[in-house]
Amino acid sequence: MMKIFDAEQLAKLDQLTLHSQHISSWELMERAAKNALHASLPFLKSKQQNIHVFCGVGNNGGDGLAIAFHLIKHGYNVKVYKVEFSKSASSDFQQNEKRLAEAEILLHTITIANFNEVIIAENDILIDAIFGVGLNRRMPDFVEALVAQFNKSKAFCISIDLPSGLFLNEAIPHGASFVKADVCLTFQLPKLPLLLPENGKYIQQFQIIPIGLAQEAIKNEETQHYFVDADFAKVLYKPRAKFSHKGTYGHALLVGGQVGMLGSILLASKAAIKSGVGKLSVMLPNSGKTNLHTYLPEAMAINHTENNYISFTELTIYDSVGIGVGIGKSAAVVAALAKFLVEANRPILLDADALNIISEHKNLLKSIPKDSILTPHPGELKRLIGGWQNDFEKLTKIKSFVQKYNLIVVAKEAYTCICSAKAFYFNSTGNPGMAKAGSGDVLSGIITSLLAQNYTALNAAILGVFLHGLAGDFALKNESEASLTASDIVDSLGTAFSILTDR
Repeated sequence: MMKIFDAEQLAKLDQLTLHSQHISSWELMERAAKNALHASLPFLKSKQQNIHVFCGVGNNGGDGLAIAFHLIKHGYNVKVYKVEFSKSASSDFQQNEKRLAEAEILLHTITIANFNEVIIAENDILIDAIFGVGLNRRMPDFVEALVAQFNKSKAFCISIDLPSGLFLNEAIPHGASFVKADVCLTFQLPKLPLLLPENGKYIQQFQIIPIGLAQEAIKNEETQHYFVDADFAKVLYKPRAKFSHKGTYGHALLVGGQVGMLGSILLASKAAIKSGVGKLSVMLPNSGKTNLHTYLPEAMAINHTENNYISFTELTIYDSVGIGVGIGKSAAVVAALAKFLVEANRPILLDADALNIISEHKNLLKSIPKDSILTPHPGELKRLIGGWQNDFEKLTKIKSFVQKYNLIVVAKEAYTCICSAKAFYFNSTGNPGMAKAGSGDVLSGIITSLLAQNYTALNAAILGVFLHGLAGDFALKNESEASLTASDIVDSLGTAFSILTDR
């Protein structure tokens, strides 16, 4: 698991690295530039292609100058620009500027007087190293105008560390511009703005570029934001014991479905079985029992009185319960859900219509068992916690919500965020092909299965989201983003789990 730091923490980490490794800041910059250069090469089509490197006068600009220097030494056709938003430049920028001058590499200065003279063709490469992570106020008007030219040019854009214009710790002002990069090469650790939908949708991908920052310093620095990777998922995963039996892995109950919407509960049920639960019982409309037995003979259907929708059943014999997929919002279902919440004596999972019912009957929130997991998509989340002006405010509102009701929220997005009372965990797996009906039902089944296997609620949520996304990534190897289905995700769960056992 990688930590996500704010600007002050990153600056502190740099200084601790310099001290512990007995190197200068220029040497660290050179290391970062060379690693970024290596990561850039796959995006460059030929040495004859025009590459424009735009450098601010701070340390991000120093990175850009160093990258430009090494690109030129490798024979690439590079034009280097100094974006002079200030007459004061950092010492490391100045050292790199001197190196370019000594190598007789021309540095073109851009100011408010000539920014509109820059010409970038559609087939060119653009490297953005103007501000990076250090920006804490809106860019000067002429730089915003220059960035607007970048975004209109259609040239392939590589941003260094963070696209210029973004703030690391807060939302940018309404109407402010930022570089919409095709790829961001970010140093050592992920950066929060890259993981948030309102910014991230304009950044096609990011790569984390190791630059050898002090690991002990990273370990000792506290944060509330984390990026969940395979190494952390492997730590959470509990290998199955040789002398175990079905009772070892729990008995889960899934409650869902109504006439016309049985697919959701069937998908969730198969996902639960494929995620290792020992036994699975399913409460679905009686009219759907044949469908369940045909689709998933390993599952047990619960007898009850309703043919068209779910009703209440005793919960005491189950190790975990997941409620909500496809249940609808009829008065009878609302009454059944209210009773489920009151009778539950351990954390449960709530999804889909269960969340919509709760949003319409907010008095039910106080009945949800402590540490229960809510898995809303953006629309369901907004109905639960209210609207937000930006993604930073959204995170604040989610945290207030989970602290007030002692819950865990899985806010489903490209980088799904699992929020507990103490921290945010952003998921690293998944792809746009998973944005399909049924994908969320699969996730509900996975997490409910892990809860039954005696994972803590938080660990079940984190690991379940990771496995769900990883299965989607494996499914994509045999499909396209357009053709990938929720069933493909279920079918790839076995491969996803195999990654966790590969230590």
